[in-house]
Amino acid sequence: MDDTFGFVHANGREEFETRLGQTESGEVGSSQLSGPDVLIVRRIKPDGLLRRWNDRIPELGVQPFDRIIGVNDETSVEAMISEFTKPRVMLQIERLPQRFIVTLSKETGLRLGFKFDRPRSIHFEEVRITEILEDGCMMAYNAHQVNAGRFPYVVLPGMRIDRVNACEGDAEAISNELKEAQIVDLHIRRCETSVEAPARIAHQVKAMNSVAAAFKNP
Repeated sequence: MDDTFGFVHANGREEFETRLGQTESGEVGSSQLSGPDVLIVRRIKPDGLLRRWNDRIPELGVQPFDRIIGVNDETSVEAMISEFTKPRVMLQIERLPQRFIVTLSKETGLRLGFKFDRPRSIHFEEVRITEILEDGCMMAYNAHQVNAGRFPYVVLPGMRIDRVNACEGDAEAISNELKEAQIVDLHIRRCETSVEAPARIAHQVKAMNSVAAAFKNP
C-alpha cells in the first residue's frame, strides 16, 4: 500500500491468485493460474493529489477498483510500486467491465466446474460463485482468458450470476438452469465493494458523536 499520491493500492496479482484459489469454505488454496501485473486502487483520499486530479479533470477521473497497469514506464507489480518513491508519476489506468457473459458447455463431457450459493429465500435474485474447481469448464475458460491476456473476463469466487440463458431475477430458477442445461450463457456481475463507503460512514458517525457530546457538555 501507499498513499503518497493520495490513494491506497493493493497488489492485484496476489489478490487474483488468492481469490482464484479460494475454496467454498473460505480457505485459501493454490491457484493454477498466474495473476496480472496490476495494482488495484483501493481508496482515494479526500485531500490527496489524486482527488485533486479527479476534481480538475472529472471526465478522466480515477475510481476505486480501477487497475493501474503502468507507472511511468514500468509495468510489473514490483517496479510500479518502486516508482511511487519518485516525486512525479504518470499512471496508466484500466477500468474493468462490471458485467460480462460467459458461455460454457457440458457437451464436452466436463462439468461446469464451479460451486455457488444455493438460494435460501425466494427473495434472492442471483447466485454467488463460491469456488472455481480445478477440473471443469470454468477453469478451462479462465485458462484461455489468462493465456490471451484477457484478465478482466476471468471469473473469480465472489462474483454473481444474475442470469442464465433466459432465467433471471430468480435465484432458484437460475440454480435449476445451471444443473439442467447443457449449454449455459452466464451473465456475470463483478462484485467489488467500495471501501470508501465504510470510511465515510465512520466519519459521519464521529461527527454525530461530536455534536452529541457538545449538547451534553455545553
